[in-house]
Amino acid sequence: MNDPTALRRQFQEELEALTTRLQAIQRDIQKPKSADWQEQAIDSENDEVLDALDVATQEKIQGLRSALQKLDQGTYGECEGCGEDIAPPRLEAIPWASLCLKCAD
Repeated sequence: MNDPTALRRQFQEELEALTTRLQAIQRDIQKPKSADWQEQAIDSENDEVLDALDVATQEKIQGLRSALQKLDQGTYGECEGCGEDIAPPRLEAIPWASLCLKCAD
């Protein structure tokens, strides 16, 4: 596993960037809609994309908060299913993974 201090810094930086992105997405979602019905159709499509981005960003934020909590508890990288170490490539792909590949199946 990487240096916990470096991981914490990386996660906190990513968390800050995601929080800023989430605020921008939520501002865009709340923008007033056009009075033109054709523009409203485009706005509606854009809102669907923004809603999906909002959900995905919130999930990443929750995941990073969970990873930070596990770092604090000294359990980061430990599978919640079997107690074995989660493979580093899995943690690189999904830093908040709570299960190893075997237990995730």
